Amino acid sequence: MKALGVREIRAAEKAADVSGYTLMKRAGASIAREVREMSGGFSRIVFLAGKGNNGGDAFVGAALCGFSSVKVIAAQVPESYRGEAALALAEYGDRISLEIRETLLPGDLLPGDLVVDGILGIGFHGETVRPPFDQWIKFVNDSRLTVLSLDVPSGLNADDGIPASSGAIFAERTLTFGFPKKGFLTGSGAAHCGILHVADIGFADFPETSGTECYTMKEAARDLPRRAYDAHKFSCGSVLALCGSSRYPGAGVLCATAALRAGAGVVTLAGCERPGNLAAALLFEKLPVLSGGAIDPSGPETLRAWTRSDALIAGCGWGEQNAGLLQKVLGHPGALVLDADGLNLLSSFPSVWEKRDNVVLTPHPGEARRLAAAFGIAQDLSREELASALAETLHAVVVLKGAGTLVASPEGDLSRNTSGCARLATAGSGDVLAGVIGALLARGMTPFAAAKLGVFLHGLAGELAPDGVIADDLPALVGRAYTLVARYGCVSTRC
Repeated sequence: MKALGVREIRAAEKAADVSGYTLMKRAGASIAREVREMSGGFSRIVFLAGKGNNGGDAFVGAALCGFSSVKVIAAQVPESYRGEAALALAEYGDRISLEIRETLLPGDLLPGDLVVDGILGIGFHGETVRPPFDQWIKFVNDSRLTVLSLDVPSGLNADDGIPASSGAIFAERTLTFGFPKKGFLTGSGAAHCGILHVADIGFADFPETSGTECYTMKEAARDLPRRAYDAHKFSCGSVLALCGSSRYPGAGVLCATAALRAGAGVVTLAGCERPGNLAAALLFEKLPVLSGGAIDPSGPETLRAWTRSDALIAGCGWGEQNAGLLQKVLGHPGALVLDADGLNLLSSFPSVWEKRDNVVLTPHPGEARRLAAAFGIAQDLSREELASALAETLHAVVVLKGAGTLVASPEGDLSRNTSGCARLATAGSGDVLAGVIGALLARGMTPFAAAKLGVFLHGLAGELAPDGVIADDLPALVGRAYTLVARYGCVSTRC
């Protein structure tokens, strides 16, 4: 789906075949589900309701979330609400504990609270938030409590992602309705939104518009490969992970284990020495080593491992000594994921590159800049322009990692991932991502589809992770993420 601006969102609301109040009730139901998903470990849920329809969404969500320790703080007396918000109070008011505040006071928010931000919606624009909500926003941010924002973090411009000069809410998670907003992709939008979830509440389909595609749970559920009832390990794809080195043995283990967890039927890790913590389900192929520690690309063991794989993942944890292996890797007949040191070596030896199909490159920003310099691409490009230029020049799918990971195709398609969080900022996380994408390629997905889905599953694994997660934990969480996507539509309207 595409991210929309406020004017387009309003048009989609008007074009829906249901009333605005019905949309509000659906939004409230999705809020209640989101709160229940987040509520573990919180002693109380505090909803902050502004004066408009965003406040009405909060009233419905508070009434439906099903917790006894729920408080709603409203900006005005019930008789002052109008439109759908007034209808929400009429129907649900006797089911919520409502307190009226002009300004928030000490004691309104306590340690252990989950704060639900229904203060301002997508209608906010301008340089500053007017009283009393400027005080509300500052009070919430100063509390440093976990915040769930409804539709848009209060004080953030939904069109351009620019926060009010008086401040905007910093949310742990934002539940937005119908479509992502353009402002989430620009300015400070991502920093204020935190984890982004999109709730399908029945807006009318909107014509394709210019701008970046957003890859959400809805698209992931559509693309997820399902195992046939009579599937066997060889029908689920074979992956060769040519990764790791004596200095970085863990990179190959992380990559290969993630490929297994992402559904590959058979995964072989090939390297110069067998790691001690290799999962029992993984195969290992010891490869011959040249003087200096580099893998011998012409050895018979290397060739034997080559012929058995539907997809090859290469470069994770190689170090700089495997330059001779790069050209052989580029000649692999199946699908290829090139990551990390493989990309750095390509930047050093761009002449070995030959355009071919079925390739996914997974650079982080530094690796992307080095590739751009090596292949004569301008250095002053935006993230979107850089990802697209690399994909076009190298005729490969490019995954430009970072907050809001971008996936670009050689044909000019560009997709922005909506899953993930800062818990993925840990050493080895990229090795796990390469393994997930490699498994999806081995299972027959096209490179662009495999890259988009792999990035989403990897991001969702990060969302499922506790604080203190390390990359070793992520492969198992990829399996949980896969299950959650497979069940989408049965248990939630989240997309």
